[in-house]
Amino acid sequence: MGFSPDSRWLVTSSWDFTARLWDLKAEDPAAKSVVLCGHEHEVNAVSISPDNHWLATASKDGTARLWDLSAKDPAANSVVLCGHEGVVNAVDISLDNRWLATGSGDTKACLWDLTAKNSAASPLVLRGHERAVRAVEFSPDNHWLATGSEDRTARLWDLSAQDPAARPVVLRGHESGINAVEISPDNHWLVTCSGDRTARLWDLRAKDPAANPILLRGHESVVNAVGISPDSRWLVTGSEDHTARLWDLKAKDPAANPVTLRGHTRGVSAVEIGRDNRWLVTASWDYPAQLWPLQVEDLIDLARIKVGRNFTTEEWEVYFPGELYRKTFPDLPGPDERATPIDD
Repeated sequence: MGFSPDSRWLVTSSWDFTARLWDLKAEDPAAKSVVLCGHEHEVNAVSISPDNHWLATASKDGTARLWDLSAKDPAANSVVLCGHEGVVNAVDISLDNRWLATGSGDTKACLWDLTAKNSAASPLVLRGHERAVRAVEFSPDNHWLATGSEDRTARLWDLSAQDPAARPVVLRGHESGINAVEISPDNHWLVTCSGDRTARLWDLRAKDPAANPILLRGHESVVNAVGISPDSRWLVTGSEDHTARLWDLKAKDPAANPVTLRGHTRGVSAVEIGRDNRWLVTASWDYPAQLWPLQVEDLIDLARIKVGRNFTTEEWEVYFPGELYRKTFPDLPGPDERATPIDD
């Protein structure tokens, strides 16, 4: 699932071998969709270029496809990208609109040059992973391509090098396969999440990004998904333990005091933070998506409506660190006082 940068399109991928474009500018976006047919197996991942030109889809059929969003009919004449010998698990387009990256079960990642006359020809093959590549992500400054693999490692490929395929930075430490990677909008952090129930923060500003990652513990099962807010403050992780967690990347210790978001009855499969930094969306195998407020004023309103009491001292430290505790709602009970039930 993804949104186009101009907020016109929502794209969804499916096990029915198709992707769909939903026009958010239409009077009723749900009434009609553009169905993108051509893949011969389920569609695993999608990415839209920053200039709104290309939609890329990755499929279990071993191919990726490029769909022209500027065409009168985006569903017509897709460009088929062949080069993998296994399931294509992941796809991403760089912010300078030059590169498309794919990651596959054949242990390879591929770089496709979208500025070439024939973008489908002769991708640059990135070799080194020993098992399936599950995730790919470009850094916002177009310096790095990050890949995450079932071989328990992530790799950083230097796109500014004469040969980006040579001498990647190998990030080791996870005890199980890496399921997702994410780079913060300020180019500071690479986040990896794993089946070992942890996420790790790698400092891209350090002389050696592979040294001394920050370990994020607390989940009780596989960590499936990560997302970072556009202001680079919040990191969210989603897990098979039915929860998501919010980590403050601006805190002195980002690993301390995560906020646990409960409510799903099955594993959290995907997370996304809106462009206005206001809302977090979590998706789960229990099917209903959940919307969580990230702004303080929204949290306060939610606390009043849902909890009917003031913040506990522990909650206050998370949301208002360094400020003297006070009752946010003078008319409501304190954290140690019994609230009066409200009649329906």
